[in-house]
This record gives sequence, structure tokens and C-alpha cells, in this order.
Amino acid sequence: MNRRQFLILFLCNLIPWWVGSGLVSLLPLYAASLGASPTVVGNFLSLLFLALAAGTMAGGWYAPKVRNFRQLLMVLGASSGVAILLMGFVTSIWQLILLSMVGWFSSGITGSLVITLASEQAETGARGRTFGLLAVATSLGGLLGGVSGFIVDHWGYPWLFVLAGATWFVQLLVATFLINPPRMNGQEAIARPNQAQSRELSASFAIPFLLLMVGALLVSIANFTGFLGRTLAMEANGFSNATIALVTALGSGLGLVINPLLGHLSDRGRRRLILGVLYVAGALALSISAYSRTVTNFVLVGILLAFSGAERGISVALVGDYVPANALSRSLSLFDGVKWLGGVVGLAGTGYAIEQMGLAQALLLSTLLPVVATLLLLFLRSGTVHPGHLPAPPLDTGWQVQQEGTEAQSAG
Repeated sequence: MNRRQFLILFLCNLIPWWVGSGLVSLLPLYAASLGASPTVVGNFLSLLFLALAAGTMAGGWYAPKVRNFRQLLMVLGASSGVAILLMGFVTSIWQLILLSMVGWFSSGITGSLVITLASEQAETGARGRTFGLLAVATSLGGLLGGVSGFIVDHWGYPWLFVLAGATWFVQLLVATFLINPPRMNGQEAIARPNQAQSRELSASFAIPFLLLMVGALLVSIANFTGFLGRTLAMEANGFSNATIALVTALGSGLGLVINPLLGHLSDRGRRRLILGVLYVAGALALSISAYSRTVTNFVLVGILLAFSGAERGISVALVGDYVPANALSRSLSLFDGVKWLGGVVGLAGTGYAIEQMGLAQALLLSTLLPVVATLLLLFLRSGTVHPGHLPAPPLDTGWQVQQEGTEAQSAG
């Protein structure tokens, strides 16, 4: 993929993670300051993840029809920036919920468009590396979002939302440099296979994709349970907020190295094996959290959760190994959207399970989820590169055309 194009996609992926990570931990407190009860706060967070999942799926459905990605990403940056900025000046909880859902829905569409462009333009043999590097935005966004608490303590919530909105406007500027891919002269034939080809392609990827999607849902529930459970466990053992934040930042820092490294390794083969190991790491993190008492224990949990979180890029690359080009955009958006639905289930289900059986038992029970996901991987056959998975046509940057013309004249 063109390096400039990748950098633009990376920044468009980073901004939603940066803003979302910085706001989501403080939104419950902000909602409470507007008079929201704990029940309303819980429902508010669930609606955010539902909006994120809906935006992700909607983006994947619409992406094959998009002719001007540059323009759409600019519009999303502007709409999200305005919505987030206005959140700092609301006077009631319903205004906060409405504006937040606009921002999170736009984030879902943005993420889906980035994945679509990356999947179309990534070379077949470098898909893991590409998505592994894009996944670095997850960890980097978590680190950068950590300054939100400092901003609120020194300048208050209005300034937090003004700065967060301004960050979204950076996407508007960055997207102006995006090179719209050649849509779809050669790809239209791929996007419209005949009936016999459609039946053959559907039979080849439907079952593997379903297995991967169920596994992704289970692991997403477990990961959200792990992050929430670790925080609650550290709080129950008397650790300070600074210590909890430090352990969380450790996981984000490790992700900056782990994501691209494992993505690169997965391109060399055995992507399923690497994904299975990461699923097992998540199960170990949950089981250790149930019995952790010291900082060392929770640092180990943070390391394991960082490895577990690296499954995001690997699993998306694995989906690309099975799904043909004509179904890739919508399949990836559905796959990513299911993970956000797992967040809704994980956050709500963890609270309910803790009330019914206690924190330790709830964490131990959730270890079954990534174990089942690992077993599902055993039923996958070796990935097949479909005919549609050909290297993307080169982007017309103008410079390339000029260079080719110069070379031709020299040869003459």
C-alpha cells in the first residue's frame, strides 16, 4: 500500500480511538453531574456501544457504493467534531445522550471505511502486517486519551469537549489528502459474480466466517469483562486511581509493539495458531484476575490483556483470508460490529454476574468464553486466497504517471 495512503488511514483510525478512549471513562461522571442515576448511566454506555456497532455495520453496507471516500471522511470528521464540541454545553442528560450517539455512530462509520480501504489496498501477503499496524491506533489512542483527566481537573469539562471536538476536525484536514482508489473498473466484475460463482464462493466462506464471528463475539465479551473486572478487583484491593491508570497504560504501551509484531508474524503462516494463543492469553488474564492481590499480579494481568487485545488485527486479517473480495467490505463491518455488541453484553453482563455470584466467580466463569472461541478455530480449514484477493491497482498519484512517462522517453 502507498505509504502516504496508509498514514492517512492510520490517522483516521487513530482519531476515533483517541477521542473515544479519552471520553468514555469520564462520561459516566459527567452524566451523573447532570442528574443521571446509576441505571441511566449504565443504559447510556450501552447505547453508545450500540451506536458504535450500528455505525460500523452501516459503514460496511454503504462502503461498496462509495465513490468519494475523501469527501465522506471529511463530512464524518466535521459532524463528529460539532457533536463532541456541543457535549460540553448541554444542560440535560438527553442532550448528552443524543450528541454522544452521533459521535459514536460516526466513529463506527469511519472505522468501517478505514478497514474497507485497507482491505482493498493491502497486498495479499501483507494483510496481517497492515491490520497489525492499524491496530496500533487502539493502543496509541488509549495512551493519548489518558490526558483527559488532567484536562478536566485543570480546566473543566467544557474545555475537554472543545479539545476533543477539535481533534475530530483534524480528520477533516487529513482526509483532504486521501487518494480515492480507482473504484471499480476491474473490481466491478468481481463484485458481480454469476450465480454459479456466488454459490461456490458462499459455500467456501460462509461456515468459516460464521465460526470466526461467533468466536469474536465470545472473545469480545471476555475482553470487556477482563478490563472491567481488573479495575473492580484493583479497587476492591485498595489500589489508588493512579495505580489503576498506570497498569492500564502499561497494557496500551505494550500494544504499540505487540500489534505490529504479531501481525507481521501472522503473514508468515499459522495465523489461526497465533489467534488461538491470544485467545488463551485472555482466558489466563481472567482467571488470574480472580485471585490477584498484588501489583505484580495485576501487571501480569495487564500484559496478558495486551496480548489478548492484539487479536483484533489478526482476526480481521484471518477473515480476509476466507472471505472473497465481493463480500469483504460488508463481512468485515459485520465482524467488527459484532465485537462492539460484545462490549454491550460484556459490560452489562459483568455487572449482573457480579451481583449474583461475586467478582471472582464471575471472572472465572467468563474464562470459558475465549476457551470456546479457541476450540472453534480447530474447525477452520486452512485459509484460501480467493480469486478476488489480488493486489490492489496502483493509486494514481500523478507522480507515478509522470515518472512512468519519463522512463518511457528515456528508453526511446
